[in-house]
Amino acid sequence: RTGRITAEIPVGNNPVGVAVNPRTPYVYVANNYSNSVSVIDSRTNTVVRELPVGSVPTEIAITLDGTRGIVTNQSGGTVTLLDTVANTVLDTILVGATPVGVAFTSDSKFAWITLAGENEIAVIDMAARKVVRHVGVGLGPVRVAISHDGKYALVSNFFSNTLSIVDTASMKTVETVDVGLNLLPERTASATPAEAD
Repeated sequence: RTGRITAEIPVGNNPVGVAVNPRTPYVYVANNYSNSVSVIDSRTNTVVRELPVGSVPTEIAITLDGTRGIVTNQSGGTVTLLDTVANTVLDTILVGATPVGVAFTSDSKFAWITLAGENEIAVIDMAARKVVRHVGVGLGPVRVAISHDGKYALVSNFFSNTLSIVDTASMKTVETVDVGLNLLPERTASATPAEAD
C-alpha cells in the first residue's frame, strides 16, 4: 500500500455520504445537490447506476447481509430504501424533520435515524417499512452508531454537546453524557457502558 490516490470517479453534485456493500463490489455515494445516489462498481471504478432519491440525501448505510440500504433525505423528511442486490429504489418512508444519520442493528431488522429537527431518533422496522418508535435524545442529533453487541445506540447531539446512550431493547435513552469543551476524562470513562466494548 502506497497511500496514493489510485482513481478519481466523477459522481453527482456535492457528494457527502458514502457506504460500501460488505457482500458485493458496490459502493454507494449520496449526492447532496443532485438528489441521487451513485452506484460505483469498485472492480472497474465506474458509476454503473444513478438512483433518484429524496431531497438533499446525506448519509447512507447498508445492512450487514448486503441486501438493503437506507439513504437519509435531509430536506425531505424521508429516507429512501434501496435494494442493494438489484441496485434499485424500493420505497420512500416518511420519518420526520431533518433526518441525517442512519445505522442498522446487527440483525438488520431495524434502522435508527437521527432527526436533527425533532431532537429524536426514528426507529424503522425494516420488514414493515415504517417507523415504529420515536426516541427522545439531545438537541440536534446528527450521527448514530450501534454497539458491537447490539445493546446500545450511541447518538451525538450537535447543539447540546452531548452523547445519548439508548437501550435498543427498550428503545429508551438510559444516559446522557456531556462531551463539550468542559468534558472531564473520568466522566467519559465512567459513562461508557462496558457492554458497548
